Amino acid sequence: MFGLALAMLLAPSVAQPSPGSEGGSGGGGGNMRGSRGDRPAVYVDGEPISVLSFGELPIGLKPVWRTDQVSVEKEPGQDAPPSREVKLRAYRFTELLTALRVNLTKVRELHVYGPKTTDAIVVSGAELRRRGRDFLFRFSGEVEGKPIPIVPPRFGNRRSPDRITGVLVYVDKKPPRLVPDKGFELDGRIITDIPYHGEPLSGGVRVYLNDRLVMVIKRRNLAGGPRFSLASQLESHGIDMKKVAEAWAIHRDRRVERFTPEQLQALFFKMIEGRQGELLLGDRDLPASAIAIHEVAIDPDQLPKVLSEEEF
Repeated sequence: MFGLALAMLLAPSVAQPSPGSEGGSGGGGGNMRGSRGDRPAVYVDGEPISVLSFGELPIGLKPVWRTDQVSVEKEPGQDAPPSREVKLRAYRFTELLTALRVNLTKVRELHVYGPKTTDAIVVSGAELRRRGRDFLFRFSGEVEGKPIPIVPPRFGNRRSPDRITGVLVYVDKKPPRLVPDKGFELDGRIITDIPYHGEPLSGGVRVYLNDRLVMVIKRRNLAGGPRFSLASQLESHGIDMKKVAEAWAIHRDRRVERFTPEQLQALFFKMIEGRQGELLLGDRDLPASAIAIHEVAIDPDQLPKVLSEEEF
């Protein structure tokens, strides 16, 4: 199909791993607890640094274009070819990690979860660096929808789930071991949550600084209201507003509006009960599911370009 396509707010970081947060003990079968249909996050040693959603991809990540043949509807008696060539976009995992400022030379292992952790893709850092050019992901709606892995032959542990529910990178911490028919094991325990983190990142409005996730806004963590200063919330989380060049509101996988530093300073938001994962910005109640902040203004040519045939 084409087109249609902040954890705790005032915590010192998005992830707060604790000694006992390597997940709960779980039975076999390998279903990851707590995903609840949320968009999958990218974790490095348990810290969430991004969400795998078309509208929240790093600006520096560019698509890999592939071609395919699609059938063409013809009127009776019409002389036309039965199919036409279309361009399909995908993205490399290695380039995603590089755009998120993960040092590929230090990656020990990469785990890409599917609906069941027993179907997760496990690849060593060495193989990722050697063959990562062919390890891709795409979105079910090309420019929206669920992320789907594209796995080259005989890659890693040779698994290929039908969708992605989490991307876990291990750099400094010990990677868990995938036990057949049981799931991931760490220090002798089968774990069902995100190792070194706990329950998967879920809900709220995500805030990015220079392409990396820095906070999640949730209504239950806001005191007072009904209107809140966005700049005050950002500053309380350590974001230096003097360095901000621009901010973007993201909604339905599109960057819908740009804000200058002056506009951002004056911007208020509210969160309406029942509209989970969304806030309303300014007097126009502009909806946003994520906010991208940049300390260097983005060249318009660097913004994602959606092809006309990708819009439904």
